[in-house]
Amino acid sequence: MKDVSRHLFAVVSALLLGSLFEVTPAIGADKDEKEVSLSVEELKRLDTFEAHTLAKADQVFIKQQFRQALAEYDSFILEFPRSKLIPYALLRKGRCSQLDAKRFQAIAVYREILDYFPNDVKYAAAALFYVGDCHFANGDLQKAMKAWAEMAEDKEYRKQYLAAPAINHLADQLMKQEKEAEAVKHYEQVAVDFRKDNHNASVHARDPVIRHYVLTDPSEPNFRRFYTNMRTFEHNPRTVEPNLNEDKTYWDVLRHYIRHHGNSFTTSSNVTTSNTDEKVAQARKSFYTYWSGQMQGKFTSSLAAEIEYGDGFHIELANFRLAAAGDQGAWYQYLDGRYNRLQKSGNWQRTARWMALYAGNATKVEQYYKKVNFADVDNDARVAVMKALWETPETKPLARKLMDKLDFGKMTNDELGQAALHFHEDDQVLSARFIGKIDFKKMTGTQTGSLARSFWPIDQQLSKMLLPKIRYGEIEDKEIAGIAGRFWDCSGEVVRDVCLRTKDQAYGKFELLRYYHDRHRGWNPSAGLPLADGLVKVDRYATEAWWAKAEFHESLKEYAKAIAAFQNCQNEPANLWRIAHCHWKLKKPTSAFTQLREIENFFPKEGSKAAMQTAHWYRDGGDKKKYIAALRSVLKKYPDSDQSKEAHELLEKEGYKTGGGVDAN
Repeated sequence: MKDVSRHLFAVVSALLLGSLFEVTPAIGADKDEKEVSLSVEELKRLDTFEAHTLAKADQVFIKQQFRQALAEYDSFILEFPRSKLIPYALLRKGRCSQLDAKRFQAIAVYREILDYFPNDVKYAAAALFYVGDCHFANGDLQKAMKAWAEMAEDKEYRKQYLAAPAINHLADQLMKQEKEAEAVKHYEQVAVDFRKDNHNASVHARDPVIRHYVLTDPSEPNFRRFYTNMRTFEHNPRTVEPNLNEDKTYWDVLRHYIRHHGNSFTTSSNVTTSNTDEKVAQARKSFYTYWSGQMQGKFTSSLAAEIEYGDGFHIELANFRLAAAGDQGAWYQYLDGRYNRLQKSGNWQRTARWMALYAGNATKVEQYYKKVNFADVDNDARVAVMKALWETPETKPLARKLMDKLDFGKMTNDELGQAALHFHEDDQVLSARFIGKIDFKKMTGTQTGSLARSFWPIDQQLSKMLLPKIRYGEIEDKEIAGIAGRFWDCSGEVVRDVCLRTKDQAYGKFELLRYYHDRHRGWNPSAGLPLADGLVKVDRYATEAWWAKAEFHESLKEYAKAIAAFQNCQNEPANLWRIAHCHWKLKKPTSAFTQLREIENFFPKEGSKAAMQTAHWYRDGGDKKKYIAALRSVLKKYPDSDQSKEAHELLEKEGYKTGGGVDAN
């Protein structure tokens, strides 16, 4: 019989221990943190009775019943004082106090670990992190930074998972103190060392390091070293080529950050002076001079396969030089030289690129336009050149002339529609010519609707002219609803007209009701109520219609009608909350409190919220005696809830002592 009992005890213990093999997410902590858990090796060192007691405590901790969990960990420490996992139990005991807002008590427990188990790195490092965390929450920044600095300086502690957020916190504070160079050393360690083990912390640390090496103290060698040590900045690290001088990926990344941080050269306030403007201008000049110099001499290959990338690279180099010196003439000279040196016969794409590059300068655009031999280029080339000409007002007449050289028969319906959009003007002439070539019989309803929606911001008249070209009788109701949906954010009139074209009228009205019930776009209680009144009688739409009807009445302050509608909804307790609110708005507190008690009694997960709402309404109603009693009731009935902590704070604010186990630091 004794053997059977032992076997059953072992089975129960094993089941309880199952959760300990998993990493426990941090409770009430940053996303970069996670609760320190037992490893498989540590569990193997426990005897059955130790394992059972500790697992029981952990189960309560995971349920966030921190006061009970603290008692369970205390029980373990008293029962097994020689256990090798006393540091773990102490750490969890400290976490219970910390998460119960008793931070000074937690610090004392963490200090016990640091005093008696400093070489048990896994738990000592975590204890040191949480000491800083508690001090920070208490508003004692100096002590928090001291704790995190200790962690950063210890060769063993700083390798632990929680070292990442600790050192990041330290660096964040150094940044606030304008000690960027010192902060960057810490950030760089976290970014590199925790690249795989703590991705979020690594990313948090990475960005200020990049900013420092690109903007604050520009250094391509330091940026390159950091990029190499990080094994790229991509989500998944990979091996970096030893020579990055001609590595396109590396230079794409670097140029991205140069552009990004180059946007920071603005004055720090709306009130500018010649002195601040001069400083900004000098900083901008130094920044772009340095980086354009680092780009010089790279990607100069004349191989056809390399020219396109090299063009983009050197166009940006020229732009950086222009930003540094402001010499527009030198910019044209550099880019003209690049074009002339590497241009191949028949490469109209490159010519069109230069025309687009020079948009705004009619002389330069026309100069390059004359380089195109239209007898030797296809329709795509002509459209591309038209687009380049269109960007400069003075060369638009040349674009219009090219219309007669287009072969519309070689353009798809989508290409014609996009051209109509691109070449749109108030007189609609070019747009009308392109639209006139579209074969709408070969366009789906969705395609035509999408084109109409694209025109809406620039020409509502043309948009409305396109909508009747949709063959509503030939498409499914779902597609019609989708077309209406494209106009939700711009035209209620179009939404209504399109929805009412469905073959199933109830379905169309329901889609229109959804629009009127959308809080962010179509919200319209007055227009929506007649639809809701009709649809509550249609079984397949009744559930949503009743809820919309109730919310419409509530919005119109027709609270009695709203209550009647909410009572027809089948989504308890959500509707019960709204009913209580409506009673309160009708100045019927007795009915409101009755509804809250129903929520509290029949929906346990909502109990603490309902009890706290009761307290709030007693306060709002001016009944202080019942307000205090309701807060005490929350403390007593729901001690581990968020509302209990709120009640504790509100009682202290009112000058009442909570006493007993509900005290908090």
